[in-house]
Amino acid sequence: MAEISGIYAREILDARGVPAVEAEVELAAGTVGRASVPALPFPECGEVRERRDGDPARHDGCGVLAAVENIEKILRPELVGMDVFDQIGIDRILTDTDGTPDRSNLGVNALFAVSLACAHAACAELDLPLYRYLGGVNAKVLPVPLFTASGGGPAGRFMIRPVGADCFAEALKTASAVLRAFEKTADDRDGIPARLVSAVEKAGLVPGEDVTIALDCAANGLYRDGLYDAGSAGEPQNARRSPEQRAAFLAGLVEKFPVDTLIDPMAAEDRDGRRLLARAVGSKCRLVGNELFRSDPDRLKEDLSSDTVDAIVIHPVRAGTVTGTLDLVEAARRKGLAVIIGSSPGETEDCSAADLSVAVNAGSFEAGPLAGSENVGKLNQFLRIEEQLGLLARFGNP
Repeated sequence: MAEISGIYAREILDARGVPAVEAEVELAAGTVGRASVPALPFPECGEVRERRDGDPARHDGCGVLAAVENIEKILRPELVGMDVFDQIGIDRILTDTDGTPDRSNLGVNALFAVSLACAHAACAELDLPLYRYLGGVNAKVLPVPLFTASGGGPAGRFMIRPVGADCFAEALKTASAVLRAFEKTADDRDGIPARLVSAVEKAGLVPGEDVTIALDCAANGLYRDGLYDAGSAGEPQNARRSPEQRAAFLAGLVEKFPVDTLIDPMAAEDRDGRRLLARAVGSKCRLVGNELFRSDPDRLKEDLSSDTVDAIVIHPVRAGTVTGTLDLVEAARRKGLAVIIGSSPGETEDCSAADLSVAVNAGSFEAGPLAGSENVGKLNQFLRIEEQLGLLARFGNP
């Protein structure tokens, strides 16, 4: 037994300069585990809630001092004295103490910070890396990273996938070469996909073999009154398309360019449209759910009851706890879905997402732009893990 003797928290800043929660868990032997929590990837979903102060005079209302107080005054007394290796019991107490389905009482940012800090403290006590502690002896898969090349507006977010690499280190080298070439590539009348193809070729690589394109469509924000507003990848900004027209347009992109991944291509409430798109692209392209799905394993079963998708983006913070994340991965795989570990615009320098990805043998990882310590730090952690695994390491999976 390794007894929890103290839990502390503080307000730090994320990559955008917005407050975030950091927690520290101290054990009786003096071992300490620390973790910080990224912002929710799309807070408007309302599924789980962060605890923000709401004081407009301080950080525009985004402070997290209330979440810090919840950790030190409410969660600390509940957890001090517990065995840090009882992660399931710890996480159950966290969710039970909050007592709300959307974690709005204490805040998902408070709960996940403490849960993850406990896992780090356990790792420090055992002198084990986090991926090995959570994933066991079979944790060995380095994911194919998805690097943001352009976007974030109505046209969606375009990413590249270095699928032809033999290892993670080679994937980074490939992505760096393509993204540098992309910055120097002139605009094309066929839009960003054509520019990406040109960049891949200028980097001396083969589009569709060495590098493919992924598009995060964020279709929920485009759908209203049964039609889709401003389109993706070269569509006129005033375009309004029926689900049938949108499905045909996206299928055309897949046919014309090496697009092998579409994330949230149709809106959550447009199930018929998703079926149309799935029939149109067949096995040529992976259809991925992100905002489409809720991050509770039981709710996920309901969401998937009549859906046509191949993979799911899992954001650990949305699951609320470490074991909640593991349960969600298990539930997705029971449904036959591939797993992509997601990232948030409000990332911190905490690199735990890399370890979590390897722990669950996720085949893909949203790496964000190839810039900023909050992103590059996680990539460097993958490199360290690949080095530690040596010949046991595997890159990507089906």
